[in-house]
Amino acid sequence: MHKLQYLALALLVTAGQALAQNPATSVSVDASASRHAINPHIYGFSFATTGDLAATNFTLNRYGGNSSTRYNWQLNSDNRGSDWYFESYADTSATPGGRGDDFITMTRAANVGAEALITIPMINYIGKVGTNRSSLASFSIAKYGPQTASDPWNADAGNGISTAAGNPYIKGNDPNDASTPNSVAIQQGWLQHIVSTWGPAAGGGQKYYVMDNEHSLWNSTHRDVHPSGSTYDEIYNDFVSYAGAVRAVDPNAIIAGPEEWGWLGQFYSGLDQQNGAGASGSDYNTHNQTYYYPWLLGQLHNYQTANGTRLLDVLTVHFYPQDGSDSNDDSAATQLIRNRSTRSLWDPNYVDQSWINQVGINGGKVNLIPNLKSWVNQYYPGLQVGITEYNWGDEANLNGATTQADILGIFGREGLDLATRWTVPVNPSPTYLAMEMYRNYDGKLSTFGDTSVSAGVANPDNLSSFAAVRSSDGALTVMVINKQTGSTPVTISLANFGTTGTADSWQISSATQTAIAHTGSVAIANNAITTTVPSQSITLFVIPAGNTTSLPSAPTGLAATVGSGTVALTWNAGGGATSYTVKRGTVSGGPYVSAGTVTSPSFTDTGLTNGTTYYYVVAGTNSAGTGPNSAELGVTPIVPPTFSSSASVSPNPVSQGTATTISATVECTANSLANGNVQIYVLDPNGQSAGVQNFTGQNFTANQQHPYSMTLTPALAGTYTVEVGVFSANWQQWNWNSAAATITVNSSTTFSSSATATPATTAIGGSSAISATVMATGTAGLSNGNVELQIFDKSGNAVATNVWSGQNFTAGQSHPYQYTWTPAGTTAPGTYSVAIGVFDSAWTHNYSWNGSAAIVTVTSGQAPPAPTGLSAIAGHGQVSLSWTAASGAASYNVYRGTSPGGEGTTPIKMGVTSTKFTDTGLTNGRAYYYRVAAVNSSGTSGMSNEASALPEIARPAPPTGLTATAGHLQVSLTWTGSSGAASYNVYRSTSSGGLSPTLVKTGVTGTAFTDTGLTAGTKYYYKVAAVNAGGTSGMSNQASAKPTP
Repeated sequence: MHKLQYLALALLVTAGQALAQNPATSVSVDASASRHAINPHIYGFSFATTGDLAATNFTLNRYGGNSSTRYNWQLNSDNRGSDWYFESYADTSATPGGRGDDFITMTRAANVGAEALITIPMINYIGKVGTNRSSLASFSIAKYGPQTASDPWNADAGNGISTAAGNPYIKGNDPNDASTPNSVAIQQGWLQHIVSTWGPAAGGGQKYYVMDNEHSLWNSTHRDVHPSGSTYDEIYNDFVSYAGAVRAVDPNAIIAGPEEWGWLGQFYSGLDQQNGAGASGSDYNTHNQTYYYPWLLGQLHNYQTANGTRLLDVLTVHFYPQDGSDSNDDSAATQLIRNRSTRSLWDPNYVDQSWINQVGINGGKVNLIPNLKSWVNQYYPGLQVGITEYNWGDEANLNGATTQADILGIFGREGLDLATRWTVPVNPSPTYLAMEMYRNYDGKLSTFGDTSVSAGVANPDNLSSFAAVRSSDGALTVMVINKQTGSTPVTISLANFGTTGTADSWQISSATQTAIAHTGSVAIANNAITTTVPSQSITLFVIPAGNTTSLPSAPTGLAATVGSGTVALTWNAGGGATSYTVKRGTVSGGPYVSAGTVTSPSFTDTGLTNGTTYYYVVAGTNSAGTGPNSAELGVTPIVPPTFSSSASVSPNPVSQGTATTISATVECTANSLANGNVQIYVLDPNGQSAGVQNFTGQNFTANQQHPYSMTLTPALAGTYTVEVGVFSANWQQWNWNSAAATITVNSSTTFSSSATATPATTAIGGSSAISATVMATGTAGLSNGNVELQIFDKSGNAVATNVWSGQNFTAGQSHPYQYTWTPAGTTAPGTYSVAIGVFDSAWTHNYSWNGSAAIVTVTSGQAPPAPTGLSAIAGHGQVSLSWTAASGAASYNVYRGTSPGGEGTTPIKMGVTSTKFTDTGLTNGRAYYYRVAAVNSSGTSGMSNEASALPEIARPAPPTGLTATAGHLQVSLTWTGSSGAASYNVYRSTSSGGLSPTLVKTGVTGTAFTDTGLTAGTKYYYKVAAVNAGGTSGMSNQASAKPTP
C-alpha cells in the first residue's frame, strides 16, 4: 500500500475508534523507592545543529565517527575510510582546527548549557590533501588496478576491493597516498589549540574528549592504513600516549573511551575479531583468557595506581540492536521485536534475538548497562559509564518514537551517566518529539524529573513507564509509553507523594505526530490516575507536589496462612497508604475490632482459638484519613496436620528422552486434612522445573497413607530431584520433602575424542601442532556447544586452553580441530597431557572429557625463532618463496593454505635446508597463502609472517627478426617465434613509429603473414606481438616495404 494511503487509513481507523482496546493494566509509582539522581548527560546527540540543541534542550553533542578517526587538525581535513572510498577531503576553510572550533561554537550557541564531545585520533595515519586542497585516494585505480566500485565523482578513487578472482582486498598499498603519519605531538598541538581558544575544563572551557572511534574495526573501516586488527596492548599503549597527552594539557578534562562498535567489541580485540579468539596467539589466549574491556580497565587502573594519572573517566561503548530493529522497517513483526529489544539494555534474563545468542558469551544475554557497571565496579571503581552511539531506527513512525522514549527512560532508571544518539532524528518526526518530551515538552524548557523513583509495570514489552521527581519544583513526572496498537486503560497508583488532586498531561500519538499536544488536566482520586492512553503513544503526567488530599484506596490481595492459634496476613502495598489498620470480626460482615496497626503489608494475629473462623479486613491510612476496607477474608486457625513422604522411580537410571514413572507415598502422621492438595515437583540438573503434577481434593485422617504417581520424560542428562509437598485447600504448605528421590539420567549425547601432536617432542620456544578429532557417538547431536582443548603439566595445572564455541554435531558426525602450542620460556621441561572436553552452550554439562588425548614432551633445548621476511612471487603454475634465515635453524617446514590464516599445521614440505622454496603444480588464478617454520633438534619454531601470491601464465616475449618483402599490391612478413606464444597479432602503419598502428590481423598461428590489397608505391610499416592466456607481449622490431604495381 502507498504510504500516504496507509496514513490516511490509519487516521480514519483511529478517528472511528476501530482499533481494539487492550486489557487494562497498571503502573505502580512509589516516590520514596529506588531514588537516585538522573545524570542530564544521558540526553545527547551526535552532530546536532544549534537549532536542534535549542529545541530539545539536550546536553551533549558528539563529534565522532569514522571521519573523526582520520581528522588532521593542522590541515583541517580528514580521510573518510570505508565510509566513502577511502578518500581524503579538505574542509572549505584551511584554518588549523577549524572543524573542531566550529563544532564547539555551534554547540554553545544553543544557549542551553550543552557540551561538545571532541574525538581525538589515535590511529597511525590521518588524512592529507593534495595540491590546492584537492582530494586524494588511498586506492587509486590507476595505481592499484581495477576495483569493484569507485567514487561516482572521482573515477580513480576505488573501494580497495580487486576485481580479481574472489574479489580480494587490495593489500600492500602505500598509506602515504592519501594520509600522513599521526603522532602524540600532533594531537597535543590540537589539544593546546583547543584549550588556548576555549579555556581549560575547570574554567568552563572544553571538557569532554573521546579517544578515537571503534578501534576493533580499524582493519575494515580504515584498512588502507591499518589492515591488521588492533590488539589489547596496542590500544592500551595508545591510551597511555594519547589520553596521557589530554591529561597533560588539561588535568581536569573528562576522557571517554574506548568507544567500541558494539557488544562483541567489549569482549574481543580487533585481532581476535579478525582471526578468532581461539586462534593460536589470540589476545584472549595470551592475556590469561580475559575479555577485552575487563583487561583494559584493569591495566588502566593499574597505571593510575602506579603513576597517579587517571587516563579514563567514562567507560563507553556503542550499541545498535542486531535483530533488525535498527532499520526503518515498520512492519508489525519488526515492531514487536523493537518493543522488546530494549530489554538488552537492562534485563539480565533477556536473550538477544540476533546472532548474539549464538556466540556463546553469557548465554546471549547482553544486559548492557548493568554489565558495564559491574565491570567498572570490579576492575576500575569510580568510572562513569556511557553509550555514545545508539539508534533503534523507524524515526518517522510512532513505533520508533515509543522505542526512543523507552530508551531514554531506561537510561535514567538504570543510572547511565552519558549517552549520545547517532544522530538527530528529522524535525519534525515522532522520534524527535519523543526526545523533546524528556527535555522540552512545553516549549519552555520544562523537563522530566531529575531524581528517578520506582515505577512498576506488568509487561514492559507492551507498556512501559518511568517516574522521576523534579528538584526545581518538587513535581512528580510520570512517562507512560504505550507500545501496543490499540488504546490501553491504565491506572497509575501514586505512593508516598502528596498531590494537589490534579495532574497536567502532554502527549504524542497518531493524532499528534508533528507537535507535542497539551492534553490538559487529569484528576487524581485516591492517590491514583485512571485514564486510557492511545494506541502507540507517549504520555507525560506532571503532578505538582502538594499535601495528600485523597484517601488511600482499598488494599488488595489479602491472604492468610494459619497455625495453632495464629493467623499470618499479607496484602499488596500501595494505594497511597502510609500505614494499615488490621480489623478482625467473628461474624462475616462485622462488626470488626482493631487487631493492630502496621506500616508494612503484613501482620500476625495471635492468641486465637483453633477451629473458630475469624473474618479480617485491612484499611490504609494517610494524612488525609483512613480509606475503605479491603475485601473480607475468613480464616480458621487449626492445629496443623503433620506428614511424611517418600518416592521411588522406575526405571532408574533412565536414558535421556525415555519415559520413567515416579511413585510417591504420603502419610498423615498427626491430625487430619480435608480437601487438601498434594504436589509432585521435579527439578532438572540445572535446578529448573522439569515437571509438576497436582492432586487436588485430598483427604487424610491420622496415620492414613495415599499413593501418587506421574510420568516424566527427562530432556537433559544428569541428576533430577523429586520433591513432594502437602498443602491445605488454599495452598498453605503443611509439609515439603525436597529430597524424596533422585533420578539418574544418562545422556543420549555422547562423544569420543582423540588427538596427535606433531612433533610430539618440542623445545621451549618451539611449537607442537595438535590435531584433534571429536565425534558424536550417541543417538543425539549437540547444538551450539563448546569444545575445549587444555594442556596440563604433571601436577594437573592447565598451561594452555583453547575453546571452539558454537559447535554443532549430528549423531555420528565428527569435526577436526587444530591448535598450535608454543611452550613459553617459563615452561618446565617434562611431559604434558592434552585433554579434550565437550560441553553445552552454558558450560553446565560435560558430555565428554578425554584427559589423555595426546602427550607432548618439552625438552630443555631451545627451538629456533620464527623466520621473518617471508615473501612470495607468483609464476606460471608456481609460487617462489624466500625468507630471512632463523638463527640456529637446521631446516625449514613450509605450510600452505587457500585462505588467509588457513595454512594449517601439516607442512607441504619438510627439511628445506635453504631459505628459498618453489611450490609447483599450482592452479593459475587461485590465491595461495604461505607460512614457514624453522626446525632444529630441539623443536620447531612458531610460524613466520604470512605471504600470498596468485600464480598466473606469464606473457610471452616480443617476437624478433621481423622482415617485410614487397610484392604485387602486397607485403609478405616473416619473424622469429616467441616461446610460449599461442598466436600473433599483426599491426600496420603508414608512418614510421606510428603512435596508433592499425591491427590488421589477429590469431596468426604461424610465423609468416601476407598483407594484401595494398596500394602500389605506398610504404607500409609493420610490427608483430605475441599472444597467450597470460596476455599480449610488447611489439617486435619494425619492418617496412613498398608494394609493387
